[in-house]
Amino acid sequence: MVSRYEFSLKRSNSARFLLLFVFLVALSLRVWAMNLFGSWELGLNPNADEPSQIAAHLVSGEGFTFDFYGLRPEKPLRSYLPPLYPLLMAACLRFSSRPAFALEAIQAFLSALICLFIYVVGRTLSDRRIGLLAAAQVAVYPVFVIQAVEHIPFTLNTFLLAALMAACMWLLRRPTAFSATVVGFLLGLNGLARPSTLGLLPGIVGWLWLNRQEAQVPWKRCGLLIALSALLTLAPWMLRNLQVQGHWVFISTNGGYNLWIGNNPFSTGSGWDVNLARYEAYTARPLRLVPGTLRDGVGLAIPYPLPNEVVAHVDRLPEVDLDRALFTAALNFMRDHPGEWVRLLLRKIVYFWWFRLNIGSFAFQRPVWWILAYQLQYLVVLLLSCVGLVVSLRRWCAYALIYYLLAYNTGVYMLFFVLTRYRWEIESFLLVFTALGTIALWHQVRSPRSLTHQEPI
Repeated sequence: MVSRYEFSLKRSNSARFLLLFVFLVALSLRVWAMNLFGSWELGLNPNADEPSQIAAHLVSGEGFTFDFYGLRPEKPLRSYLPPLYPLLMAACLRFSSRPAFALEAIQAFLSALICLFIYVVGRTLSDRRIGLLAAAQVAVYPVFVIQAVEHIPFTLNTFLLAALMAACMWLLRRPTAFSATVVGFLLGLNGLARPSTLGLLPGIVGWLWLNRQEAQVPWKRCGLLIALSALLTLAPWMLRNLQVQGHWVFISTNGGYNLWIGNNPFSTGSGWDVNLARYEAYTARPLRLVPGTLRDGVGLAIPYPLPNEVVAHVDRLPEVDLDRALFTAALNFMRDHPGEWVRLLLRKIVYFWWFRLNIGSFAFQRPVWWILAYQLQYLVVLLLSCVGLVVSLRRWCAYALIYYLLAYNTGVYMLFFVLTRYRWEIESFLLVFTALGTIALWHQVRSPRSLTHQEPI
């Protein structure tokens, strides 16, 4: 794929030097964030969240187990989370005397590498200047800098997704069996980190088909190799789940719980927030909120309230049956309350593409100045990316995979529930469109013409 734009850098050596500089800036900022916000001398808190608890259990010899927020201490869940991030945390706990520092250092490096992958995406779809501008934005974007030191899967998920998209660009440029296998391997790793990412497979194959003539891609063979290598990457964990559960468990058993959180009579659609009035109308059971999180009739509940028909059996149901029961409860809500469910879906779209002030839970509310600064920054990104989307339509076949990624993730979280950081995981691709929009507007000022004109800008 060769860009049709006229504003590429004249020497590839200059681009490599600038890209190295961008990477070093990104790494320096993340190391600075480690010094400012990190936990260099502290261990990981085994009671803080799901992956930390699982990691601690792995290191202590209890296996890949989770007590389901204290509801199943005697019969813990054994396939609850996708394994990749808990395994990374367990490796840091097992092999480092300073596990928090080790985890943050790994995440800082992976976060800096995202710049290189976004450069590949921007360069392939447009040219080197777009790639460099997008990479530079990722390098200094405050969200990516700060989140690199958080002990959550965000950085790993964002890294793997960016690596997958860069590998797809490589496959389009050099469609070989090896490059297709690499794409499939990375797709499998993404599935082990966030199973919903596997839904990108039809989009990847469709994108190869759209560009089969211009890029000379043997799309059927590549699609088959991608699917097979992804399945082989997933197979060891799937076989482990079969051995542990006695049933086929694709990757994890948290799907039903997540679907219930986003689709129930008292859901806000964002995180673990509970609408108290609707909860009291649903059940007479008392609700224990996280202290200090009640605001405007909404509070944060951990664990999240379960369906009435599940509560009495939560500590006795087999893990697979518990997952199915939660799926069923959420689907019953969708069927019995279609109007309320549709309103909830629309609300989740707004939450996903804008910014809910509490970021999904009041416990993690930012200061007002932080919220306003982020909203202003994101508004600029959103507006420029919309311009970039319009400009990209002239080569929509090449950009179709990124369109699919944005639409697919919107649909997934619209169906389940929304946290702002779920959009952050794909925001680096918005920055590609932001770079395209910025350059397009600059050329529009210098030489006015329609943004959708078929000639180069």
